[in-house]
Amino acid sequence: MPKDTTMHNFIRTFTIFSAQYLNTAILFVLAYNNFVFSESRKAENDKDDWLVGPFDEFNFRWYMIVGSPIALAIIIQILTPHVGLFVKFFCVSMLRWYDRGFTSNMRSTKQAVQSDYENLYTGPKFILQIRYAQMLSVMFVAMTFGSGLPILYLAAFLHFFFAYWTDKFLLLRYYRLTSGYTKFLSRNAISVMPLAVVLHILFGLVIFSNPQILQSEINPSYFGNDTKYYNTSRLGQRHVVIFLWASIAILVLTALERTLTRIASALSACCRGLFLMCTIKLDKAEAEDGMVLSDDLYREISFGQLYEEYCRLKVERQKIKLQKSKGAFTDLDLKRYVEKYIASIERNE
Repeated sequence: MPKDTTMHNFIRTFTIFSAQYLNTAILFVLAYNNFVFSESRKAENDKDDWLVGPFDEFNFRWYMIVGSPIALAIIIQILTPHVGLFVKFFCVSMLRWYDRGFTSNMRSTKQAVQSDYENLYTGPKFILQIRYAQMLSVMFVAMTFGSGLPILYLAAFLHFFFAYWTDKFLLLRYYRLTSGYTKFLSRNAISVMPLAVVLHILFGLVIFSNPQILQSEINPSYFGNDTKYYNTSRLGQRHVVIFLWASIAILVLTALERTLTRIASALSACCRGLFLMCTIKLDKAEAEDGMVLSDDLYREISFGQLYEEYCRLKVERQKIKLQKSKGAFTDLDLKRYVEKYIASIERNE
């Protein structure tokens, strides 16, 4: 597929995902929350002001008025994207069954024109961009508000579970074969996912630091300034400090994932080599021949020895074929030769 087409697919995916996420999560926050203005400015209720909502915290009233619709929207998305597909699949299956005369004979049809037959028995295209957009939207909403609404984690899991089995079933029985997608779309969709971790940390920090919801011992030596949400009385709480340090560790691991994976692989290989050197004892003759003790026969000898054995057996095989073609070598002689060869190998061992 041309690169511009794959880029178009990704742009379409990101656009649909952004629209769904903004409509489901961000607009609720902008409409109901007040993170900027003071209480006096909020009391003025000036229509020209932005972000002047009734809530300045994620308190119990916020969960009742705003959190409940968000959770309900994600719960509804567990099945709603798939119900319409199954209804279409059922209708198409009934039309095909009627076309076959209510039989299972796939060769029987009432269509007289090839194009009509193809239109009936060729399923629609699987639009991967929409599926990626739906899954990214659900995941981002769950990661954004999951700290205060843990049910979103379960809803997201169920959404992914049903999406997997629905797509697997319909790809085999309903959709037509599509070969236009490459790894470009999936790779770029995965590259967007770490942003959900950042949103989870930011919103989780505001949610967990609210003293009306969670409260613990305050340590004034930790973070904080004189701002509304990032003062010592909020960030200095013990559970918030633990959350901050855990978040920093997760961010570092996410940023250095590839580097740390390579280092861990190299260290693992070095440890395995040192372990073999310390545990495996070789005789002097075996060490000179490059022999290594192992449960796997092919690891006991080096590649050079394997290649020499292969060449020698190849020559022997050609000699046996030549002698057999001349009539000087019977099947009984071949059997005796093989037994003799096996006995010589056992004596050498």
